[in-house]
Amino acid sequence: MGSKRSAANFNIEGRRLESEEALLSHIKDHGWKEFLYYPQEFDPSTPALRRIKEATIQRSSLSKTIVKGVSFTNCDFIDCLFIGTEFINCEFTDCSFTACNMYKAKASECLIDPEQFKNNFDLRSDSNIAIGWFHALYRNSLATSQPSYARNSLYRMRVAERNQIAREIRKNFSLWKTVLYSQSMLHDAISGYGQKTWRILAAFSLLTSAAVLINFIFRNEIFGQGQVSTFLQALYFTCVTVSTVGFGDVTPKTEIGRLVVSLEALLGPLFFTMALTEVAGRIMRRD
Repeated sequence: MGSKRSAANFNIEGRRLESEEALLSHIKDHGWKEFLYYPQEFDPSTPALRRIKEATIQRSSLSKTIVKGVSFTNCDFIDCLFIGTEFINCEFTDCSFTACNMYKAKASECLIDPEQFKNNFDLRSDSNIAIGWFHALYRNSLATSQPSYARNSLYRMRVAERNQIAREIRKNFSLWKTVLYSQSMLHDAISGYGQKTWRILAAFSLLTSAAVLINFIFRNEIFGQGQVSTFLQALYFTCVTVSTVGFGDVTPKTEIGRLVVSLEALLGPLFFTMALTEVAGRIMRRD
């Protein structure tokens, strides 16, 4: 993340272009670089501008322009300005973006993989821009029934929000914001903000395995002599405890044992609740 350049650039130098014909002339002489496109709409009739392939578009601006029906394939966007740009019915296939300012940009009826922006933002300084753009991609992906892109956009938006909180903490320390940041980190680690629910199962399996080992290694300290003597018995007791079934045939006999088992008993309801919450959240977002 530290090697990424900031996308928070609001000024570039370039040739001012007032028409589609002027853009074609500029591309012929100078390539896709250092131009400022000023018309309110970019809805090209020329095939060369409607289907753009393997172009490196560099230090150029389409700010405050409505871009309609353009297909970009294998294109690299570097140090470009898309401030207030609205993309309508556009496609971006196998493209990459680096240090492009997407401030207040919008997308509708577009095919855009948010993965193409993985190297675009330095979240230490661009988090507010990233939040807005990934939210726009999330809404576009939902409206166009692209669930995988919607999940990816939402995840990247949450990561950007977490970085925004960290940025605010660095400027002005707040205990409450520190708590929010820690909560966000935990949410990401356990479930990927609800987009990587396999992490809940992985975390549950890891903690349950740790509980089995603790119950077996410290069986005498927890259960006293004779109640648990094999690894299978420790596994049985842990599963019964975590699932909150609690048959009562094996019970802790020491104070430290009761404390350990009480903590283990919280694992099951905690992770079951988290899993149900994430599944319900997904259903609600889909609706």
